[in-house]
Amino acid sequence: MSVLRDTPTPGRHELCGETPTTQNRRTFLRHTAGIGAASVLGGIAGCTRGGESLGDVVDTDDGDDQEPDSSDLSLRPGLQIGMGPTAFVGVAGPTKIDSNEPGGGRLVTVDAVDSGEEVTVSWRRTVEREITPQETPTAGVGEETPTPEVEVVEETGVVTATGLDDAHGTLLPMYWRPGKETTNTSAIWLSQEAFTELKETRRTAWSRDVLTRISRLSEEALNEIEEGVAEVDEVYLNAEPDFVDFTLLVDGTETTVQAIDAYDTFGNAYTILATAENPLVVKFTYDAVSTGFAGLDAGLWTLIKTVFSGYQVAEIDSPEG
Repeated sequence: MSVLRDTPTPGRHELCGETPTTQNRRTFLRHTAGIGAASVLGGIAGCTRGGESLGDVVDTDDGDDQEPDSSDLSLRPGLQIGMGPTAFVGVAGPTKIDSNEPGGGRLVTVDAVDSGEEVTVSWRRTVEREITPQETPTAGVGEETPTPEVEVVEETGVVTATGLDDAHGTLLPMYWRPGKETTNTSAIWLSQEAFTELKETRRTAWSRDVLTRISRLSEEALNEIEEGVAEVDEVYLNAEPDFVDFTLLVDGTETTVQAIDAYDTFGNAYTILATAENPLVVKFTYDAVSTGFAGLDAGLWTLIKTVFSGYQVAEIDSPEG
């Protein structure tokens, strides 16, 4: 049973409501035949070839259609998404999410969906927060500084995204704050317009918000980000030429889904479910690849990745019946 569920449930329901006897259950989850991710630089270069869609240049041995079968996955109320921080290079990403434990990740629940228009999600996570002492602790020379006391706190929030139709930017979990907020972005999804353009042409106009939303840094660092981002006239999200595999738990079972790898103009990486019914950004990593953008130096990129991290979806659970 997935840790995303609060209580045991008899039986599993499919992501699109199919019964357990449906013969084509999770056809979108089958391994991609003959598809491998191209090199990062090669993939970005391929994005400039107008008119080519994802999978157009795939050469397979068995001749199977490489278009993703998305009929078994849809965005709908009750869907639960468990995510944790993006792992460092060479370290495995999160495999289990427990939002009741400090550092155990974030649980996102889809509360309402107006198909193609907007989505409302609620989220919760547990964090350790340092307690501000009533008196400033002191320590003499040669003495250890007292360890700050911490408290375990549950954070919750609600995000309503009104840009599922045509937004060209996201509001990723790193920028969610406790309480209620409304955004004209597509939150942790691509909008229908952006997804269609990315899939059919490997390129779509993109927002620079993923960097300009950064706030928890020094004024000097924020000014450097602002100046660096301003050097770029146009920002795009560019897709790799081939679909890729992405592994996560679906209803408690390790499953491989088909996805799209993409990179924005600044070199940040996005992995997106390859289904128009649920183009969820299942992974985001800051500064994952050099694309020629030199507006921010390596030290600042390191600071950004240390303070904010990215995220990776580890689990998806179907709505309970």
